Amino acid sequence: MQSKHFISLTMILLLALFVRTHRLTELMSFVGDQAWYYLSARDAILHGNVPLVGITASRTWLHQGALWTYLLIPILGMAKFHPVAPALFTSVLGVMTVGCVYAVARRFFNERTGLVAAFLYATSPLVIVNDRLPYHTTLTPIITLGILYVLYKLIHETDHGRKKYMPLLVISLVLMYLANLGGIIMVYVVVSFIATGFFLHEKWARVFLNKKLILQSAVMAGILLIPTILYDVSHGFPQTVKFVSWMISRPFLVFVKQSTTSSWGDVIAFLGATLQKIIFYPSVWIAMVVFIGSGALLTRSFHWRSYKKPINMLTIFTGLTLLGVLINKTASNAYTQVLFPGVIILLAYVLANYIKGTMLWFILALLAFVNVYSLMGDNYGVMILMKERLAKASEIAKEKSGYIIGGAGPGSEFRSFTMNTEYLTWWLGNEPATGSAQVIYIMSEKNVQLSVYRTVQK
Repeated sequence: MQSKHFISLTMILLLALFVRTHRLTELMSFVGDQAWYYLSARDAILHGNVPLVGITASRTWLHQGALWTYLLIPILGMAKFHPVAPALFTSVLGVMTVGCVYAVARRFFNERTGLVAAFLYATSPLVIVNDRLPYHTTLTPIITLGILYVLYKLIHETDHGRKKYMPLLVISLVLMYLANLGGIIMVYVVVSFIATGFFLHEKWARVFLNKKLILQSAVMAGILLIPTILYDVSHGFPQTVKFVSWMISRPFLVFVKQSTTSSWGDVIAFLGATLQKIIFYPSVWIAMVVFIGSGALLTRSFHWRSYKKPINMLTIFTGLTLLGVLINKTASNAYTQVLFPGVIILLAYVLANYIKGTMLWFILALLAFVNVYSLMGDNYGVMILMKERLAKASEIAKEKSGYIIGGAGPGSEFRSFTMNTEYLTWWLGNEPATGSAQVIYIMSEKNVQLSVYRTVQK
């Protein structure tokens, strides 16, 4: 890497670090589902209650993996349970992902595209919001990028060199499963590439017939899945057998209305809003013009006869991922974070190849300024700020009598609704009673306004 490129990348990484940590202690998001993992990690540290699975998924017969809890255990332990410490971890992980985006884009294309991709990823509003969020879904983009790179190497390495990438690909997919079930869309993408390889009699696909590699991959996957398997043995195998059966049947149920899926209109509108937040925060129309225009220009670079060329592979990888999000029919951020690396690297490729000279960096600087300025003005997309939650928790923690915390209004039907306040009051030194108590603090987030009132039972 030339010194000027090193300086440029360093500046991009510093910018990424700034926007991911700016006023984080005040503006961090901390909803009940996040606190579920905090409490799970706390109990593992203090009482040895190590969980085998994570929080209940949107399909309520399923649980998320426990990977995020296992990461929180050392983070919270070293930080004396400070609630912002995990957000610092995810922010730094986000900066590392910027560096990985640069490395992958540079490997696929060239230095210029790598720097553009890194800059876009560093300043993309939705990516910044994701990286500031200490939650299990935040791991999704870097794992997705790892899957993309390992698949690329598996396809392009020599016969001997590609053998090590099959177990790595399996490990990457298992890590996605343990981090975010929404990202398991990647299985469909990878299987599509493998099926194409076999259909075209490609040499690289033969590694999936190697018995030794299959055994190595199975052993490595089995080790990572030990907690999940232990849970499944005593719960009727929902995380393994039932989940695999559901994945096989899911594509065939795409046009069947289910209680856990959204309407096509809602999904398409949600994807539009997602692309807006990735590309241009203030306007969905400008974002869609950029997205559709970039797609049109990509058709000029697309080589239809070879899916293995970097631009073809990335376009197919991202297109299949987008198709998977649509087929899943769930309007949730947990399912769209797999799009971040592919969409941004493709956009970088278009900009780097069709806008020349200093005009490119002027446009990028203007885009970044508008995006970051708009995002900061919107409190990084956080509705109820951490400083507000801490203030309410501090009021409750002053309670002299034993108390419990209840909820009212939208969201209060879920057990996790009050867990954030429970964690904060515990951290402040006065946790709620484990049983009943005369004093009850009722939390409400109606109309995105955090309120609490005290009531005494007679």
